[in-house]
Amino acid sequence: MINFKQFYLLEKIRRLLLIILLSIGFFLVFLKPLPVLAETKSPPQTCYMGIYLLALDNFNLLDKTFDTNFWVWTVCPTPELNPIENLEVIHAKNVDIMNSSILEKEDKLNLFPKGDKVYWNEAKIGATISFNWDTTNYPFDRHVLTIPLEETIYNTSEFVYTPDLKNSTYKDDLTLIGWKINKFELTTVNNTYNTTFGNPELESNSSTYNQLLVKISIERKSFLGFLKLTAGVYMAVLISFLSFFLKSGEEIGSRSGLLVGCLFATLVNMQVTDSILGSSPNLILVDKIHISTIFYIAIATLVSIYSHIIDQKGNSDKAIFLDRKICFPLFTISFIILNLVIIFNAIKTG
Repeated sequence: MINFKQFYLLEKIRRLLLIILLSIGFFLVFLKPLPVLAETKSPPQTCYMGIYLLALDNFNLLDKTFDTNFWVWTVCPTPELNPIENLEVIHAKNVDIMNSSILEKEDKLNLFPKGDKVYWNEAKIGATISFNWDTTNYPFDRHVLTIPLEETIYNTSEFVYTPDLKNSTYKDDLTLIGWKINKFELTTVNNTYNTTFGNPELESNSSTYNQLLVKISIERKSFLGFLKLTAGVYMAVLISFLSFFLKSGEEIGSRSGLLVGCLFATLVNMQVTDSILGSSPNLILVDKIHISTIFYIAIATLVSIYSHIIDQKGNSDKAIFLDRKICFPLFTISFIILNLVIIFNAIKTG
């Protein structure tokens, strides 16, 4: 027989076990496990980098290059970081780095709060940079010349540039013959390669490096070159239209010779244009002018033949009326309108 004390003890044990089981169930059902804290990575190191543009010249449309000369500087928190030494001018055919130096300075601007010393490095760089000159709308073309400066040792997880926007600019008396600068911009982008270049610390199949981009927006302010390239072709089309005033019967030989000469002059002028502006996969404005001129001269030649046939049938007055009253004003007005349309479209597109 269980006495009262034993019964009381068993009851307490039963209640205690019930509380324990209920507590375990509560934790399993209602409480979520604590999240595992991810390993925090330190942010990439950085240096301030700035540009002072000294020159832009030798705009070579055939070789698709331009030359530049500029000062570049960096301000770093430690002497171990030396971005100028690791610098690569992307798309440059040749690069000349001069006057590179590094000095310890006091951080009076509080650029890096963790220390009171910074390391200032500067160098003068001259380079010839490849650039795809798009002359589709020449001479109303606008371009954004880009100077990309890329870190070559540390990827973006280790190092990035901080652009020195306050001090970066171009020389006050920087002049571009036939051009004007509309905008100067400094920014950073990441450039990703589909290789690690053999870096054993990178587990992915790619690597990313930071770039400092210098962007200079320019547009032409002189159209003298355009007039030189098109003066010959416009003169050729004018002479071809004046051929309508030659009689189809008596002067058919002179008229045909004149039109052939105009056509030849236009083709030669077109080749000269290609040698100056370079070949383009697209029809550029000057090409459109030449092609339209060739088309009009060809039609004028067909009209001269038809007019000669009419004249030979004894309808001389009808041939003269066709040439001088119909074809001459029609060709002249339509050619002017066509040229205005394609030129204004080029101005709009830029």
